Amino acid sequence: MSNFILDETRCTGCGTCTFVCPKSLLVLENGRPVMPEEIAHKCNSCGQCTAYCPEDACRQALDAGQTLPRAPKADASTATKMDLFLKARRSYRMFTARPVPRTVTEGILDAANYAPTGGNNRKIRWILTDSIFKTRMLRDMITDWMDTECRVHPVLSKRYDIDSIIARQRKGRDIILRGAPCTAFTVGPKNIVWGGVDSGIALTYFNIAAEARDIGCCFAGYAANAAKYSSKIREFLGIGEDEDCYCAIVFGYKTIHAQRIPARPPINCSFV
Repeated sequence: MSNFILDETRCTGCGTCTFVCPKSLLVLENGRPVMPEEIAHKCNSCGQCTAYCPEDACRQALDAGQTLPRAPKADASTATKMDLFLKARRSYRMFTARPVPRTVTEGILDAANYAPTGGNNRKIRWILTDSIFKTRMLRDMITDWMDTECRVHPVLSKRYDIDSIIARQRKGRDIILRGAPCTAFTVGPKNIVWGGVDSGIALTYFNIAAEARDIGCCFAGYAANAAKYSSKIREFLGIGEDEDCYCAIVFGYKTIHAQRIPARPPINCSFV
């Protein structure tokens, strides 16, 4: 059954939807767009027809009953503000113990849900700890994993200075989760082709949406690897046997704010 819904009272037959459909599933018949039933199963609800229709006549099943917000149009001032915002973002490691309210986290996740994915497959699943109690439990489990299983891992045992990490953790300096009250993990099927790329884009969206709410983030490599290799931590997080953990991020409210934007070395780039 087709996911495409047309409001014929609004449609002018301009053909914009047929032009933007990535899979060319829409065709004009008698001046109106139609998605033939024999190819309708190929529609992945990407929403291009809805997004670009100038008359608000095209909808997908997901949009039913909703009033959709207008898409903003960028201009020179948008670029200036966005460039400055992106350059000012810092990986943050000095969090308060104040928990991030669930409603705020859900707003960040809603923005991250609009991150592009390969083929619009949307296979990424999120797992979060948003209570200090659960996050500290996770921190202690990761510390124990690093002090035991990680020491005999053929790669990580050489990559990490485990003695230094454990010593600092035991003294109360949390370099594993950076004292953050919340964590977020991206997981998905092991056989997904673009899982790592989709995860990276989604976490970047999450990071930027969090920063817009004055919430700091930092990618958490120790936590991600623990969720990959520790059966105890995988069970704690609810990661299935057929799932892989792609990445992790810690987040929370800031104790201090950046005052300036440091310079970067010239970007390594070539045009061919």
